[in-house]
Amino acid sequence: IFGLAIYNNIILDVKFPLSVYKKLLGIKPNLEDMKEYDPELFKNLKYLKECNEPNLKEALDLDFTIIDDKFGEKLEVSLKPDGEKIEVDNSNKDEYVDLYLDWFFNKSIKEVFTSFEKGFYRVFNRDLSKILSPEELELIICGTQILDFNELKKVCRYEEYAPTSETIQDFWEIVLQFSEEEKKKFLSFVTGCDRAPIEGLGSLPITISNGGTDLSQLPSAHTCFNNLILPNYQNKEKLKKNLLIAINNSEGFGLI
Repeated sequence: IFGLAIYNNIILDVKFPLSVYKKLLGIKPNLEDMKEYDPELFKNLKYLKECNEPNLKEALDLDFTIIDDKFGEKLEVSLKPDGEKIEVDNSNKDEYVDLYLDWFFNKSIKEVFTSFEKGFYRVFNRDLSKILSPEELELIICGTQILDFNELKKVCRYEEYAPTSETIQDFWEIVLQFSEEEKKKFLSFVTGCDRAPIEGLGSLPITISNGGTDLSQLPSAHTCFNNLILPNYQNKEKLKKNLLIAINNSEGFGLI
């Protein structure tokens, strides 16, 4: 799905940590990446690396094993051969942190991530991974939160509407004054995603179609085609009221 999204220029609404994109690009996650997963564990591992306690072994009483929670079942995992016999002290604390991170980001998820990576590169060109940063890959897949609606206006298309018609003029005056949250809701209503492509909204043309003159009808959308069906209200207050009702109450393929 990730690979196909890039191939078809489709934005996905996913919230994966940056370390997922690092691993897809063959970049080794580090201690800072742990902060996104488990801030408390990050804090503890960071403290261990920076700690200068002379009696660290006695203070921590820690060995090279960890407890893994497998759906409620507690399993002891050895980070190295005979890990249960090796205590952590100042001489090997960095090794302990490195082995912990390797287990967490690699060994513990090896089987499932290998399948994920294999599927991704069935579609995505592996050569491109050599020139992308994790942040850039995330933007390509998930889009950007920078929403310039003036650029969206420039590329908008119209069906049975003239760009100079009263309803269209009112529409853009209203939408351009939306708050950032309202703009996200509008974009999600029309396109199915509240983010813009990496190139910005100027690369995401939407179509506004005339929805007739029934003022009781709310605006609707065909998200597969980025198509907004806008009734010809010819009344700015009515247009704004109905548009806000639509974007604030949309759910899936219907309205609630």
